[in-house]
Amino acid sequence: MNTPAPRTSEPWQRVVVAAVAILVALGIVWPQEDWRETRTSFGTGRDGYAALQALLVRAQAGGERHFEPPARLPPGTTVWWIEPEGVCDGRIALSGRGDALDRESLRWAAGDWIEAGGHALVFLEPAGAEAPVCDAVLGFALPERRVAEGAFVRGRKLPAPRRLAFDRLRAFSEPGDWEVAATWGEEPFALTRPVGEGRVTVVADAAFLRNQHLGGADAAVLAIDWARGFGPPRLDERSHGLLPETSTFWYLVGSDALAACLGLVGLAALFAWRGAAWPPRRFSGETAEAPTLVTFVESLGALYARSRDYGRVASRYRELALARLRRHWHLPPEVRPEALAERLERAGALDPDRARALVAEVEPDSQAGLRRRLQELDRIVKEGIR
Repeated sequence: MNTPAPRTSEPWQRVVVAAVAILVALGIVWPQEDWRETRTSFGTGRDGYAALQALLVRAQAGGERHFEPPARLPPGTTVWWIEPEGVCDGRIALSGRGDALDRESLRWAAGDWIEAGGHALVFLEPAGAEAPVCDAVLGFALPERRVAEGAFVRGRKLPAPRRLAFDRLRAFSEPGDWEVAATWGEEPFALTRPVGEGRVTVVADAAFLRNQHLGGADAAVLAIDWARGFGPPRLDERSHGLLPETSTFWYLVGSDALAACLGLVGLAALFAWRGAAWPPRRFSGETAEAPTLVTFVESLGALYARSRDYGRVASRYRELALARLRRHWHLPPEVRPEALAERLERAGALDPDRARALVAEVEPDSQAGLRRRLQELDRIVKEGIR
């Protein structure tokens, strides 16, 4: 019988395989953006807001994330913008481009939604955060913020004063032409005003909502109070640069898994093209003869010999000898070895020594011991069936 002769792969084929393997490795180890350290509702670090989002969802008080433009928000809903970018009208004037400020061109994109009946809560960055000063929202000037001492937050949407684990927080110096929605100590802490059919509320300091502070004092209770008082909020993430994905294809194109997927596609194409053989094989075309019983027995013997489990081989051979004796004496398969040996001894087919050898479970510890055990079983069967 002719055996298939392997054909070595061509040099270009080896290059393709190596390139695909490199792409897969790059896709696996490619550095991925760590959202855990961002100041978003995905951030699980000290300054993130993942705990707030989980709290609102668990309390059934809102917490759904929003990635769409504000124009797609349904009217009458409440949205929280926490440390947002692009909400304060003064961001360009304070970025080094001069003092000229065209407030119409810098109008916040959520203005139309608010005027149609939406309610926006804007939580400004805490003290020490690297962000431009927020001096206006939707063209309405905001009073200056400063660090103030206090212990409790009081407001008309709160059923009771809520204590925060801070000695100092940012607060507004005065209400100006805004209404005071909450106070920190003696200073305005949240200012609100109607805008068309809707309303905008600005909170001076978002520190109590961060992961590291939400579990302290009444911070979580205060968040739930505002969520229930102003309506179940959605958390805006578009202002942090997170956008919705429109299709699986574009999501994959922009993701870190692109290289790995391309590698897997390449491997699948090579697998289909080469017929599941790499390197490819060539066959002589001759068919092999059907194996004989001798070939089957020899292959099993070689397999048992490599296993070196002499005890199991002896046990299987003993079961074969018992089956042959039962079949010869027309006994059912469930007859136990002791009963079979006793039957053969009474019939004079076996002497007592042979009968005991048939019943005994012998576990040889060497190949020579296994051979002696098999020869002994062969003699017992020969005597038992004659």
